[in-house]
Amino acid sequence: TPNLRKTITFTAYGLSPRLREAGVLNNKHIPEIYQMASVEQRIALLQGLMDTDGSARDNGGCRFVNTNVRLIEGIRRLLWSLGVPNSLTETANKAEWWDDGYTRSTCYVVSFSGIDCFRLPRKKARLATHKARYKRYVRFEPVDMVPTQCIAVDAPDELFLVGEGCIVTHNTKFCSKMFPAWYLGRNPRDKYLQGGHSQDFAEKEFGKPVRDIIQDPRYQLIFPDTRLTVRSTAAGNWRLDNKRGGYVAKGVGQKIAGYRGNCGGGDDLIGSKEDADSETIRNKVWNWLWADFRTRFLPGSPIFIIATRWHPDDVIGRVEQYNREGKGLPWEIINFNGIVETEEEAALDPLGRDIGEALWGEFYTPEILFDLKETLEARDWNALYKGRPSDLEGNAVKGAWFGRYDVLPKDQIGQGGTLIEKRRRRVTVSVDTANKATKRAKYTAIGVWIEDMDHRHFLAEVVRKKLEFPDLVKEIEAAAMRWNATAILVEDKGSGTQYIQTRQGLAPAPIIPCDPSNNDKEFRFDGVLPMIEAGLVFIPRTSRWSPDYEAELLQFPNGTYSDQVDMTSQYLEWAREKRKYGTKKLKGTGIKGGKKRKH
Repeated sequence: TPNLRKTITFTAYGLSPRLREAGVLNNKHIPEIYQMASVEQRIALLQGLMDTDGSARDNGGCRFVNTNVRLIEGIRRLLWSLGVPNSLTETANKAEWWDDGYTRSTCYVVSFSGIDCFRLPRKKARLATHKARYKRYVRFEPVDMVPTQCIAVDAPDELFLVGEGCIVTHNTKFCSKMFPAWYLGRNPRDKYLQGGHSQDFAEKEFGKPVRDIIQDPRYQLIFPDTRLTVRSTAAGNWRLDNKRGGYVAKGVGQKIAGYRGNCGGGDDLIGSKEDADSETIRNKVWNWLWADFRTRFLPGSPIFIIATRWHPDDVIGRVEQYNREGKGLPWEIINFNGIVETEEEAALDPLGRDIGEALWGEFYTPEILFDLKETLEARDWNALYKGRPSDLEGNAVKGAWFGRYDVLPKDQIGQGGTLIEKRRRRVTVSVDTANKATKRAKYTAIGVWIEDMDHRHFLAEVVRKKLEFPDLVKEIEAAAMRWNATAILVEDKGSGTQYIQTRQGLAPAPIIPCDPSNNDKEFRFDGVLPMIEAGLVFIPRTSRWSPDYEAELLQFPNGTYSDQVDMTSQYLEWAREKRKYGTKKLKGTGIKGGKKRKH
């Protein structure tokens, strides 16, 4: 029988390597992957931590105590992700003897309640015996407007918890639920109109919640003059007891004649990606919004639209087109990127974020967003996280023309390095250089192309940056060495000419100067479009860089940038002429020269 007064140590063999692999051996913290796990896994993690360093208090509260700041920050974030408010206090730890005498460390205490956080029976039993605690509303106090973070709650009401206090509120539908109630409280004689993609959706998601808010006793404490009439039971059409103010919610296509509005908006007018792809549905939504719903507002009435951007020809896209053409009163368009990736996005960001800052960085970190970018189709990433949907039809090029690959062609090598089957004809680096690395200068685009034995062309990698000349050399030649390139194509212009003159014979692959022969960008790209249309050009199904690449090509010639377009047309033009003429020197084709090379 062991002496229970002494500490008993158990050894689990093979555990240290697993802890080291997870990065927590002698490094107390909660790894990012655990913070983003399922709810069940996060609760299990919390229970394990609380069984170790947690305790239950007589008043029903729970405490987690530790001296490690990083671990404390991790468990507070874990609690917030589960919708559990918590507080932090500091106390002096017990004195310990060190070489320089007694010293005290700081002990951190996280306090919280409202969640089953124990698995040990003795701790669980103590928590179950606490007396029930009740809350009551004492008063409402206004607070200043400050930036905050929201935590999604997996529940039918789609509520959100805001800030460290986990105050219940909402995200985008805050504008369609809380705002209408606030507006009618301030303007009880006005009429509010709300639109959604269907009548059932508009009533259940907007009309009923707004009605319930106004009927709440807490609302009446703030807006005592705004009350519903006794007969106002319909979720999508109710009036206030002053006989003038009221609320109407309508789905796309529903009759709205006879109603007038002083304020309102449309939220999720297109219900799905499938609907967005239908030109018939897009036209139906637009005609109802623009010629029916919008015309019911009195002059000068504020109107808003909230939308997920699935298609460039959606409601927002058509409003943007009207803004560009100067038709009607201009709309203010606010776009929140999931993450800021370029200087241009940073300059236009309504929140003033810098490059690399995520919209909800505490939970959707840049690493997680880039993982989504690599695994989502380019069109879905650009639509959902950038607010810039690409049309599969494109402008000059159609998205359906591109082939999609999961694995690049690769030579088959046997034992001892014997070549069994050659599948790569050549690997080429194509470079479109910028003149300067200033904010107004265009980007340098470096593309790595692999041509297989069937003369199909696979874009393996794209590097797109603003580079000074020393960095330009490093990026070009690093790409050439990574892929064991057989040639480097560089436009003989600007910094490209400087690269050719200084690195010819020194680069890891022969440099081939390319001369556009004063042809404009559209003319050069039109010349290689048949190769893309024929299905000879392949891009990765998913990658970090492919969404930006595909978006630029689909928007050409109406997009902001064309560096990746130029890099592509330069390579495809060279490859086409290479196949046509072999290795002999070309004249008038844009290729100035280069050493003959067997392939």
